[in-house]
Amino acid sequence: MLPQGNLDIAEPEHHAISLHSVEITQIPGLLQTEDHARALFSQVSPGQSQQDIDTRVEFRMRRQQVLDRSSHLTFEVVIHESALRIRAADRRIARAQLRTLIEASERERVCVRVVPFDTDGFSNAGYSMLHIGAQVPQLDSHLDAAHGGVLLVDEDHLNKHRHLYQEIKKHSVNPARSRDFMNKVMLDT
Repeated sequence: MLPQGNLDIAEPEHHAISLHSVEITQIPGLLQTEDHARALFSQVSPGQSQQDIDTRVEFRMRRQQVLDRSSHLTFEVVIHESALRIRAADRRIARAQLRTLIEASERERVCVRVVPFDTDGFSNAGYSMLHIGAQVPQLDSHLDAAHGGVLLVDEDHLNKHRHLYQEIKKHSVNPARSRDFMNKVMLDT
C-alpha cells in the first residue's frame, strides 16, 4: 500500500551510520509528530482513503525508530526558518511539532541547525536533500528531492551533494542558537 519511494528510502536509512538532511519547507520525516505527519499526508493527495493515510503515518512513525537503535547513527539536519513557520495544521499541532523538534535537538546523536530568513547569501532556498551515509562510503546514497525523490549513488553526484550540504550548513546557526531560535518561533506560534 506504500509508494515504492517510501520503501526505497527506509532500507538505506535502516542501515545508515549517518544522515545529513536539508529541509526548506518541511520538518524532516524522522522528526515529525504523528499529528503533523497526518496533516501532511492528508494534504499531499486529496481524496486518499483514511486507510492509506493511516498506513503512511504508521510507516513514518516506525521509520523514526532508526534514531533509537543502539548503533552509532548520527542525524544532522539543517532546517530553513520557513519549515518552522509553515503550519501543516493548526497552532496546537504546530507548537507540539516545534516542541518535539526542540526535544530531538537535545538528543546526543541528533543535531538540528536553523537557517534564519535574514541570513545573507543563502541562495539554496529551493533545495531539500537527504544524504545517507553507509558503513562503506562507496555505498552512500543521496535522496534528491529536486529530481522527484530519486536515490542517487553515482560518486560524482554524491561528492557534489556532500559539498553542497557543507555549503548550506555554513549558513545555519549553531545548534544552541538554533534551539533558542526554535523556542522563539514556538512562542510566536
